Amino acid sequence: MQVILTIVFSPWSPYRGGAQQSTHNIATILARRGHDVTVVYTKPPWEEIPVPEELPYRLEWANLYATRSKCRAHLRDLVVFSVRNKVGKLIDPDQPTIVHSNGEEGGLIHQLKKDHDFKFVFTPRFAYYPESFYRDPVPLHKRVWHWINERKTIMQLNAVFNADVISPPSRWAAEQHKRFGLPDERFQIVHNGVPREFLNYNRNADRAPRGPIVFFGRFTPEKGIDTLIEAIDLLKQKRDNLPPVLVVGQGREKENYKKEIRQRGLQNDIAFKPWMTHDELGKLLTTTRMTVLPSKEENFSLGILGSMCVGVPTISTQVGGTPEIIDSGENGLLVPPSDPKRLSEAIATMLNQPDFAEKLGRSGAEHIRSELTWERSVDHFEEMYEALVNGKVGAVSGA
Repeated sequence: MQVILTIVFSPWSPYRGGAQQSTHNIATILARRGHDVTVVYTKPPWEEIPVPEELPYRLEWANLYATRSKCRAHLRDLVVFSVRNKVGKLIDPDQPTIVHSNGEEGGLIHQLKKDHDFKFVFTPRFAYYPESFYRDPVPLHKRVWHWINERKTIMQLNAVFNADVISPPSRWAAEQHKRFGLPDERFQIVHNGVPREFLNYNRNADRAPRGPIVFFGRFTPEKGIDTLIEAIDLLKQKRDNLPPVLVVGQGREKENYKKEIRQRGLQNDIAFKPWMTHDELGKLLTTTRMTVLPSKEENFSLGILGSMCVGVPTISTQVGGTPEIIDSGENGLLVPPSDPKRLSEAIATMLNQPDFAEKLGRSGAEHIRSELTWERSVDHFEEMYEALVNGKVGAVSGA
């Protein structure tokens, strides 16, 4: 079977995240299982990306119309044309083919069905749509606004509406898309797996209970770092023995967060660390007291999976697909998003009840390592692909 995966950017680009890493993991496992796998990533033609020397799959680049691989590239949505054209050249007419897109770059893939025989799978890794998208009919002024400001989202939805199978990584994401009137039979939920590097690390039971509180991720508003800073401020007012807090990552809001920390007088309590690879992060997590990942938006977080996999007591929020990972009080703690008081109380619970925290960490590791690995996720994708090429899953013709 030929499998062609697509995603904007790459796992090695200046801007990358869970979607790129997920695509790489799926491709790696499929290729090692003997499938003919190609991944189409995107970059500006002149940009040098440090790709590993040995990949088990073939890599192809489609054009990203930007000066460099950055999130806010003004013409980013034009990748739909370059990715469509690249995929059209890769489809092998002599073997059954699956094209599996993971972002807005798949918005025009269905057009290739006029000249090629393949099945189209789409995984929407973003599922937060403006409420105006759900109105029927959408008022004219809103349609104009969408085309000016939400082209990326429109292209993702174009892929959703034209895919043979929609495979969101969470039940929550599936429900968001069903609001557009899409039938249940179009959906097959496949959870993300934990990044494989984290499986190599286990929490140090002697050092970790005396270690720092850690946040890791991109420094963007939706990750809730402002909520964490305020929660630490509330805790500092009530206790003198607060562990150090490490904020690991990179992003456009870093200076704003530093300013807020200075204004609150928390310079000696919260320190920033640069972006880490999964291996570097895994090593850090082995000596981490707890992780706090207070996102305001998530689909099915690889960060939460990694933290829990290592055995770190993990606090997150009741958003998106996170309650499908964390059973609050059993393998982690969940609090409402944007609620620093509740977040500070959860952190205090972990600090005041170390045995309870250790229990949560152990339960989390057992859950992730047994249920949420990429090997298991690819089992589901492989079964889906086989059913599609054998005509056992209802297909929807492209528009």
